[in-house]
Amino acid sequence: MRGGIVALLSLALGFGVGCLVGASQAPDAPARAAPAEARPPGFPADAGSPVDDSLARAIDDLPVPDVERGTGTITGQVTCADGTPVAGVTVRAVLGPAYGRRRPSGPPPPPDIEEEVRRLVADLRRERLTRVDAVTQEDGRYVLSGLSDGPYRVAAYAEGFRLGRVRGSAASHARPGAVVDFLAEPVAEVEFDVLLPDGTTAADATILLRSGDDTSRHTWRRDDPRIAVPHGQYMCMAEHGDHAYRSDEVPLDAREGAPAPQKVVVRLKGVTGIRGTITFPPEFPFRYASVHAVAFAGEKPSDRALLAPKTSSAWWESRNRRYSALELSPGRYLVGVSLTGSVVASRVVDVRGMETCDFVIDRLDPAMYVVVSVLDPSGKPLSDVSFDTAYRTATTRSSSRGIEVFPRPDGSFVVLNHPTNERGGGTHSVTANSAKYGEKEVSYKAGETTHLEVRFGDPATLDLSLAGFDAGAHLSAVTVVLLPYPCEAEDVFFASEDTAPDVKGRLALGPVEPGEYEVVLRVSVGGETLVAATRRVTLGPGKSALSIPAPRLHSLVVVDPEAKPDQTLALRFEGNRLRSEARAQVDEGGRARFEPLPEGSYQLAREGDASGAMRITIPGPAEIVFKPSPYTALRARIADADGPWGKAGLKDGDLIVAIDGKDLESADGLQRGYAVLVAVEEATVTVLRGGSRIDLTVNGRRLLTEDIEGGYLEWATR
Repeated sequence: MRGGIVALLSLALGFGVGCLVGASQAPDAPARAAPAEARPPGFPADAGSPVDDSLARAIDDLPVPDVERGTGTITGQVTCADGTPVAGVTVRAVLGPAYGRRRPSGPPPPPDIEEEVRRLVADLRRERLTRVDAVTQEDGRYVLSGLSDGPYRVAAYAEGFRLGRVRGSAASHARPGAVVDFLAEPVAEVEFDVLLPDGTTAADATILLRSGDDTSRHTWRRDDPRIAVPHGQYMCMAEHGDHAYRSDEVPLDAREGAPAPQKVVVRLKGVTGIRGTITFPPEFPFRYASVHAVAFAGEKPSDRALLAPKTSSAWWESRNRRYSALELSPGRYLVGVSLTGSVVASRVVDVRGMETCDFVIDRLDPAMYVVVSVLDPSGKPLSDVSFDTAYRTATTRSSSRGIEVFPRPDGSFVVLNHPTNERGGGTHSVTANSAKYGEKEVSYKAGETTHLEVRFGDPATLDLSLAGFDAGAHLSAVTVVLLPYPCEAEDVFFASEDTAPDVKGRLALGPVEPGEYEVVLRVSVGGETLVAATRRVTLGPGKSALSIPAPRLHSLVVVDPEAKPDQTLALRFEGNRLRSEARAQVDEGGRARFEPLPEGSYQLAREGDASGAMRITIPGPAEIVFKPSPYTALRARIADADGPWGKAGLKDGDLIVAIDGKDLESADGLQRGYAVLVAVEEATVTVLRGGSRIDLTVNGRRLLTEDIEGGYLEWATR
């Protein structure tokens, strides 16, 4: 009802519907037969035709709002991407509505139509009375003056440009004193004509403009056939009818200074492929799924063939129930729906044109999921929880965070198994995350376990203080994450939550389940993360306290006289087993800056260059010249001393300098030695540890080819 009133009143006032939906459409024509005002360039034309005078008279009888002009200003500048100012741009400010609405706690009452009309007319008149325009000068700057207190909507208009606000400029609710800058992108107005196979013009379509690897999509309508195209050269095509029709690509030259493009005509052709809908059981309201198709001739393949990497795939979203069309060559296909690595429905489709393939899934195999009950320490169900899942074998591990789950009436949850292509032999796990109690993981065998109970105990928390904390140096650089012991590097860098200390270097960690943990101090270096220090702690129920030194931070400038243009230097921290490194690009003078850096030993190398590295120590000289030495060792990084790497006799930081008696004297030697380790089940490695040489016998094939967790080898210098 309100939409109809909006349209009717807008026509009566001569505003056009556009002024009601945003500042980017702000027509100017006054009500009824008054002479039209001058329209700034780039403004849309008025819409509609005269309406019954009785409505206009009724509107005239409504009170005119009192509006006072103020003394405030909003300023800004309009520039192109290269900083060139744009003159002659009209900038308009319109005062926002004078009233707000409270969200009702229950069902909203029926609308009072008369009150809606009064408010609407008052708002329209108020917008018109408070409207202020300005035009940018030669320097691209403008001043909107005479503004009263209140939020304004600010928009810019100019023929031949697409104008958007610069990030950080509050154009939708700017108050006097604000600075609202706009970025102007030169465009060419190009008219398109999209023809159906029978030669008639389509009612609507999507125009795709491809320039190199970038493709933009634009909505096209028969009644509004012009599209603002940024300057450049494109190959363009059209799609219509939910991908059922598509045109060939045609060239478009819209470069600045090029002749104005003529009408671009594209002819649609029917597409062969598959499209359709997916309906799931109401107790499983999935938001996403994927559809796969695999061609075959002769015997129908198994459903597992649908999960092969080279199958054609499409996404399905619950908001529109349809999956995007798969464009396929004519032939016979097995088509199926997959969820978390399992095919839940499939059928054979003969593709001759654009075929419809709808799926109605009545039930899911119970072996695909497990029912999880999450309880607090007293045994009461918890509802405010999220879940992660994982799958482990003796050699591999994969996990997913924040997965989609389905609550049940009894307070439990249906959790889908973590996706895996392996058939048995591994263990699944579910981790329940609670803001009050922490997180707890429970393992199970998929297909054998139907119900899990996750019961939280009394949580543990840790009050941490960083001794020697300097707010000026540390506050924006240091964060802390608490992880189960022993953690891997990927756990540190993909941790979903970290905590920053307060100005006194204090922070609270947890709640977590009681147990063994690592406190990990992370330092942000130019967008990268270095692990500055770790500390193993045992946490029992209740509060614990710990004080550890804050990392001392330094800066380093590296001069690389032989650096190539755009060369990046990588600085790997050797202070602990958790692999972390920072990167910096060399400037035109061959200099790269790293800051802030925690104290310790580092290995500096050119990214992508395997010839050698340079070992440095922080603190040291504030500026160094990069002088790499060849790689002549493999450094062992051991996360778990009780794991396979530790049981092989290796310790974190060991330098392997010889394999089967052959010294690793160069990069080629490292490659040959590594190949020997991978190939044999028994090899003798010579390690440097604390200044001594020690010979160990290891099963290199198992450690290096089976992706054993808990350790790895990295190239190093001596």
